[in-house]
Amino acid sequence: MNKINRVILGLNCLLVVILGFLLVKNLNDKDENTSESSHLPILFDFDYNDLKKIDNFIENFNQGKSDYLMLIPQPVDSGFVINDVYTEGKTITWGIDNSRDALSTGKGMKYYCKKIEKAETNDFYTLLLSNCVNFDPDEKLKVFSIEKKD
Repeated sequence: MNKINRVILGLNCLLVVILGFLLVKNLNDKDENTSESSHLPILFDFDYNDLKKIDNFIENFNQGKSDYLMLIPQPVDSGFVINDVYTEGKTITWGIDNSRDALSTGKGMKYYCKKIEKAETNDFYTLLLSNCVNFDPDEKLKVFSIEKKD
């Protein structure tokens, strides 16, 4: 092997090491807020990022903007229950699809409400709907709870 080939081989090895280092650094430094899944309106981890999406949904609704979320909690002993939540900026439509849950009646439910809020206790975040069709205007419907994680 002549001297030029050794230099080229050495430069290629150095380039591979540098690119590998940059790739690992980029993967380690990647902010969860910019990951591809964080832009989807589907919530299933119910972690800090999902709570931010819920807060953003509530803020958009309060500003009269449209938004959409799908909440899919992990099933305990049967199938999934899917919560479809959307707003055009004036009314929140909260649909509960329990047709995949073997222990349910499979009928599902839909709520049409004019207010949403997130209440906080020591252990849970709870989403409350109020001013709903077919309910007292002051009645608060507890539609979803998220356990706080340490």
